[in-house]
Amino acid sequence: MYNTLEIASFIGAKTNNLKGREIDWLLTDSRSLCYPESTLFFAIKTDVGNGHLYINDLYQRGVRAFVVSEEVEGDFPEADFLFVQNTLFALQSLAAQHRSRFDIPIIGITGSNGKTVVKEWLYQLLAPDFTVTRSPRIILKLAYLYLYGDLMIIHRLESSKQLSQRRTRCWLWNAS
Repeated sequence: MYNTLEIASFIGAKTNNLKGREIDWLLTDSRSLCYPESTLFFAIKTDVGNGHLYINDLYQRGVRAFVVSEEVEGDFPEADFLFVQNTLFALQSLAAQHRSRFDIPIIGITGSNGKTVVKEWLYQLLAPDFTVTRSPRIILKLAYLYLYGDLMIIHRLESSKQLSQRRTRCWLWNAS
């Protein structure tokens, strides 16, 4: 995908002594780590959690690239740290930059019921002729689905003969 030097440029990160390691995977949940040597962890802060608390554990498990918004205590001699004001905005910026490289359609599926069935039906129809990137599973956490899910799908886009299916829901509310 990219290396940490390129990503730092895309997201406007401050850095020190980056090693320019290759990144193939983006991570926001430390429990989902699969390929530590090529993972970039975004330490996202929310009202109920702080990704910065998991950096030491991830470093011990082999992750060497982190996007952070606060100083991290500890000794991480082999790590690349990308310092930003807001890690969520940095993740969104990276996804937007990556998406801009492709002139391929995105299919949004909206509604209260049946999104997964329609997504799978479209996949079966399109897969013989196209490479289809789709949301991998039903995600119960609404914040993840609507905020992070699309970003994690976008970074997997790879070729011009590809389509992206995106499960979405339309929300209406009274703003007054």
